Amino acid sequence: MAGDSWPGERWGGQMMGRWIIISMVLAGLLIPVVGREAAAQTERASAVIAEVNAYRAALGLGSLATHPSLVAAAQMHVDWMVRTGNYGHTGEGGTSPADRAKAAGYPTAGYFVYENWVGGGAMTPFEAVAWWDQSPVHQATLRLQGFEHIGVGYAESERMHVYVLLIAKPSYPPSPSSAGGAGEQPNRESGGNDSAEETAPDDEPTEPAVVMVPVVKSEPGADGAVVHEVQQGQTVWTIAAVYDVKLMDLVVINSLGPDAIITPGQKLTVKLGAGQLPPTPPTHHTIHAGETAWTIAALYGLTLDQLLELNGIDRSTVLFPGDTVLIRHP
Repeated sequence: MAGDSWPGERWGGQMMGRWIIISMVLAGLLIPVVGREAAAQTERASAVIAEVNAYRAALGLGSLATHPSLVAAAQMHVDWMVRTGNYGHTGEGGTSPADRAKAAGYPTAGYFVYENWVGGGAMTPFEAVAWWDQSPVHQATLRLQGFEHIGVGYAESERMHVYVLLIAKPSYPPSPSSAGGAGEQPNRESGGNDSAEETAPDDEPTEPAVVMVPVVKSEPGADGAVVHEVQQGQTVWTIAAVYDVKLMDLVVINSLGPDAIITPGQKLTVKLGAGQLPPTPPTHHTIHAGETAWTIAALYGLTLDQLLELNGIDRSTVLFPGDTVLIRHP
């Protein structure tokens, strides 16, 4: 693959590895992604997951379960990279892999989320995993022990196939009464020389595991409407990803409000039936604690730049809870 592949990189809390650009390819010549088939996209991403688990099985390592939130986060990042030509682990709005996983609904306090990416001319899923296996730092990601979940995104530009891999396990904020004291976080796994046998530090919070029932698509009713009953641990992000619908459409149709909070047993209309008209989407969003411009943009199906342009602000603008931002022209 030398000569036509872009080297992937790995992130483990902090940027790892180095940005290496093969001399034959200039970053300024990257071409944004053009039309691609959703079916092929899903097929290639699923193939990478199968290859990773086969690789791990051959080494006697446990299988990783596909997590829709990680799939959504990986796909969002690879689409952004191909669209903008900015290849690396820092994504739209300066986000890290953990930021994107959390925004997509994955239970993380900002650590235990690792990312590999790679791209090349006609690179296949097998070749992507093989490339990572040849690089010690990326190989360590493939061989992580004690991790539970996996997600892969795939996109194609006019010159190459690009894959993003996320491997993670849930993490939780430390309790104020923990031995480390209020506000102290457990040590993050980091460093370019980690072994593949990384384990959680002794002071990792021991919160109960979050159970997420996998999202299973509902069949359309007689009128064509599709209704999904929310199960334990499911989020609006994961439901939208599995049904392949826009997040904003799901929020607006079900009048979920700015927080998009859902509860087990709640029934969400995923697709309207014949003759049903959707409600008018909101024009403004009131910022809540913990939200960022990036997460707000993602919620309403905008890019960060689109949200900033709509509001006449830039990346240096500080947003506070209670502020109102425009999300579409009235």
